[in-house]
Amino acid sequence: QFPASDAKFQFRLKDPGTETVVAICNATGTEADGIKHDFKTRQFTELGNYRDFLTRQIVVEGAEKIAAAQLGQQGVSGEGAPGTPKSDILSRTAIKLTVK
Repeated sequence: QFPASDAKFQFRLKDPGTETVVAICNATGTEADGIKHDFKTRQFTELGNYRDFLTRQIVVEGAEKIAAAQLGQQGVSGEGAPGTPKSDILSRTAIKLTVK
């Protein structure tokens, strides 16, 4: 059962079927996958179809990563060490729910 009977929240879905809930934790505190949360107003952020959302993000992120890599190659220091873009530390999990 999701959430547990003693949880401090309710999770309601209006249509029967199977749903996938994805949780992402970013240890660096920045946004992950282009998702901007507003925890003051909601504890969950609805994205619609996650696969479609990620497909849109892959194109944007790909262009940004290429640009960052090109800047890193241009920013070679006197010792010859290229500038390295920082990486985020992410954890993800997903659960499938059967809505009755």
